[in-house]
Amino acid sequence: MAAIRPSFYPLQGIIYFLTHPQLWLRVFCGVLLGILFSLAATITLFGVALKPQAHALDNFLPEWLAWVCAVLLVLVEICVACLLFVAIALPTVSDQLFDDVVSLSTGVNAGEGSCAQGCWMGIAYVGIYLFYIIIARVLVLIVTAPLNLLPFIGTAVFLLINGYLAAWNQHLHWFELRGFGFTAGRRFVRRHRSAYTSFGSTAVLLEMIPGVGILFMFTNIVGAALWAVDMEKNGLQPDLPLQV
Repeated sequence: MAAIRPSFYPLQGIIYFLTHPQLWLRVFCGVLLGILFSLAATITLFGVALKPQAHALDNFLPEWLAWVCAVLLVLVEICVACLLFVAIALPTVSDQLFDDVVSLSTGVNAGEGSCAQGCWMGIAYVGIYLFYIIIARVLVLIVTAPLNLLPFIGTAVFLLINGYLAAWNQHLHWFELRGFGFTAGRRFVRRHRSAYTSFGSTAVLLEMIPGVGILFMFTNIVGAALWAVDMEKNGLQPDLPLQV
């Protein structure tokens, strides 16, 4: 879909963020709060939830495997907590970061692209965003968490399932920003399911790293914006709704 594989865009997002200091001020407070929250969640969940879950799994699995699975489950729980924090406390910071990357990459304000229909999402989109994050993605993360009880294969399936939803979420703001709408965006994501799954699997894996995973939530936004810009350059975008 672009010059580089979709799975590499989260990594490109890290490099782009580190090499563009003007983005740091935009997210400094949000990242600082996020890292503090992530560290607190990591310490709390590893201290409180790890041992009981390992002992519970010890009744069905070998001891070493029970501890491995318990660690994976705690990582998922930390990821869920951080997602809720970003979705509820920092949605505006996330959208502004996306817009800044688009502006820096194209030299044009984010709301002034060739197919731009507006620059802010409005109350209705905020409702869709929060509904999607809290109900859809977090719910799927929780429901699929037991897949990690099957090391390696189960974790790979977990990343693939959640990666598709994660990548779709990263482009919700792009779809609304360009006036594509939720339905047109959904059709576009379905048509390019493998690319979105590839991008999202890498993104979710980064977000599950304890302590710093929440930082990668921001760099994943950067990667998603860079991917959106490249897709536009290559003429890949959802169909605009018909004007009546």
